Amino acid sequence: MALATTYYRLFAAIVGETFLLTTYGVFVLKSLLLLRRSTTQQRSGYLLTVAILTMFALAIVLWTLDLVNFIMEAKITLIQNSEDPIDTKANKALAFIFRLEGAQDLLYAYMTLLGDAVIIDRIWKLQAFSGSLWVLSVPCAFLFGSVVATIMLTTCVAQLGPGNLQESFQNPLCNKVQSITFVMPCANTAVTTILIGVTTWKYRKSIAPLFRNNDSDVGSRKTKRTQCERILVLLLESGILYFLFFATQVIVATPPVHTWTESLPGLVFALKMYTYSTSVIVGMYPTILIVLANSKHNVLDRAAASSGMTSLPSIQIARWHTDADRTPTYPTGQPEIGTRQLDEIELDDLHALSLNDEEKGETHPKLRVAGPAAFPHG
Repeated sequence: MALATTYYRLFAAIVGETFLLTTYGVFVLKSLLLLRRSTTQQRSGYLLTVAILTMFALAIVLWTLDLVNFIMEAKITLIQNSEDPIDTKANKALAFIFRLEGAQDLLYAYMTLLGDAVIIDRIWKLQAFSGSLWVLSVPCAFLFGSVVATIMLTTCVAQLGPGNLQESFQNPLCNKVQSITFVMPCANTAVTTILIGVTTWKYRKSIAPLFRNNDSDVGSRKTKRTQCERILVLLLESGILYFLFFATQVIVATPPVHTWTESLPGLVFALKMYTYSTSVIVGMYPTILIVLANSKHNVLDRAAASSGMTSLPSIQIARWHTDADRTPTYPTGQPEIGTRQLDEIELDDLHALSLNDEEKGETHPKLRVAGPAAFPHG
């Protein structure tokens, strides 16, 4: 009965992981299409493409190893050496699984490392550090800590013999290193999520009034504002969920909690499902972050449709300065006018508006663009 329950849990975990991997593949395809259509920062786009494909390949490898473990455990326990006692065959199956577990832990650590690098790149892209580069040094420091911990974990795994994995992770150093590979991404995610939250708050405080207080094209501007906020909120909410994902790993890895969870059958099953899905989730979140940060056509589709335009003006914001007779002048000539395709409008420029407001002490800048309709770049 216990053996049947074990295989039922493993089968359910494999099915859940397969479903998540399929969903992950959809997001990978979407992100690659968005990066391919982007004409700005091509070098960064190529590096992101390599990172996305590498993480997805690692997720497929980890899924394959989970499937191999599931099949081989059943084969060794139920089919091979039928004359051996069931306990002996179960021990042989566990020995086979432990030989692969070190490789799985190591691949997962490198996948997490890539994911953290992508997240920091997206924070840079969104200018979520509010113009203070030192703020960005905090997640970079955690990323460096992850690199060091991953190298140490690689050393631990490289020193293993075929059947010594379980004993190796009883070693205090290797055990702590494995825990650090969970703690560093958790801290990194917490910091980056806070930065996204601050960016969302500043947008609502400084930039949303531009759309609410402009009399022309009110409907399209309010739609744009709402959709920009929606993307930022999605980034914030997904970051919170990703933080909770890593926080759960850190908590469950502590010995008292681990011992307690082993005594509850229902929780054992839930943790089995969770454990098998971790390799997919750790790559899916950075990919979703790329999709959200680059889905610029979702922000301005309705605005463009309302004006009948196929491209939107690309403008450089210029301040009005008012002298004694209230005559507006520009400090540095006319605004720069150009056209960019709809899906090239950057969310990054949201920060530029709020930064200019803070520097000048103004809350409602005037915008000038050429063309039949005016859409603020953001």
